[in-house]
Amino acid sequence: MTNTSQPLVSIIAICHKHAPYVLETLESIRKQTYSNIELIIINNIKDECEGIIQTWIKEHEVACKFIQNEVPLSITKNLNLGLTQVNGEYFQGISCDDVLMPNKTRDQVLLFESIDNKYACIYGDVLKIDALGNIISKETEFSRLRRILNVQEMPKGRLINEISERPFIHAPSVLLKKEAILQVGTYDTNWAFEDWPMWITLSYNNYHFHPIDKVNVHYRILETSLDRNKSIEFYLTYIKLFSTYSGFLNTKSNGLRKHWLKALEEVRNRMGFRALLKYYVQYVHKTNDYSIKSLVKSIF
Repeated sequence: MTNTSQPLVSIIAICHKHAPYVLETLESIRKQTYSNIELIIINNIKDECEGIIQTWIKEHEVACKFIQNEVPLSITKNLNLGLTQVNGEYFQGISCDDVLMPNKTRDQVLLFESIDNKYACIYGDVLKIDALGNIISKETEFSRLRRILNVQEMPKGRLINEISERPFIHAPSVLLKKEAILQVGTYDTNWAFEDWPMWITLSYNNYHFHPIDKVNVHYRILETSLDRNKSIEFYLTYIKLFSTYSGFLNTKSNGLRKHWLKALEEVRNRMGFRALLKYYVQYVHKTNDYSIKSLVKSIF
């Protein structure tokens, strides 16, 4: 995995109860056509995956860093833990149920080396797969978004308007510049997901994004995936995120308003208006004043 004439790329592979999939993920990393890769594996919970990973490391004589958490951590805390071990100029995180395409790292490093230093993230196309590895839809995510947005090309640049509307960049599809991530303060551990808050923060700090129009990862959707289960927690998190980053986002975006109102409506319908009011004021704006006056003041 080593060729010191190339920029070093670090991959943080995070395993959380991924026994059926972890070997496929690790093999997809081992078989990357790019050779200068530093692998950091974090097993988030003490289970059978520890033995599976250790056996794989020994069998393939993989030089890597293995971390076994004593206490489970969130994805953002695991990424920040991994970052303390990262030596690469570029890095990415991946959940140990997703699968990298062989040329992913090579293609993204080549693009990074050819573009302006203001770019902090190169993102790629994905195909979604199910628990058995079957492709859920032959339409790639880029194709779906271009159809929905009626555009010919995926956007590049600062992207604050696009990121304000939807979290369209999939975390395992990216390659990131470590210096930029450290400059904006690493991952915000207030969130149970890593991607959208980081894309917002990078955009707000004038970092740019560049697409690479290739499927570079198979992104696994499980029954427990946030993508599949739009639970009440999903919509409550949406409300909290919009409120937290209101100063970063383009609040005039029609798409943002649409998603914001959808989240408010879903929470109201499922929990009732009084519960919505209590959540919004207490957990988003950190007060115990649940009055209508307080809600109006907190929004405007």
